Amino acid sequence: MTGKESRFQDLPPKKGGKDDKHPFMSIECVLYVKRLKHNLLSISQLCESGYDVSFNKGECIVKDYKGSIIFSAKRQNNLYKIDLANLTNKNATCLVSISDDQWTWHKKLGHPSLRLISKLKKHNLVRGLSILVFKVDLLCDACQKRKQIRGSFESKHIVSTSRY
Repeated sequence: MTGKESRFQDLPPKKGGKDDKHPFMSIECVLYVKRLKHNLLSISQLCESGYDVSFNKGECIVKDYKGSIIFSAKRQNNLYKIDLANLTNKNATCLVSISDDQWTWHKKLGHPSLRLISKLKKHNLVRGLSILVFKVDLLCDACQKRKQIRGSFESKHIVSTSRY
């Protein structure tokens, strides 16, 4: 995550969550968060993307599949800080996407009705909702299970004389 638009080599708004590929190092699924004071990097996401991440007493080193060092981070106050001005690979870039899926917003907002989300969109109360078209008559699986009627317990024909 980053809060600085200047950190992106290219920041066009994208529809959907599809990742793009770049011939050099790319960090996929980067989130742009306005007013975020520090950039955050997911180590597990780097490992899933095929990068080798190793830590020692005072440094973190990230290597590509060929073993070339992409960048290193010095440990300061129990955090590993990357000096972006001194990157080993000058072609390291970030990619960004904006989700346009109505179900993603439905889940992020705590499963409200799609009518309520449509009202939020209509009054521009949430950034990013203005580009979406909501179908009001659909239900997600979690909401459908929550709204199911549960059957009552069967009647007992035996009188209990003790608790257990």
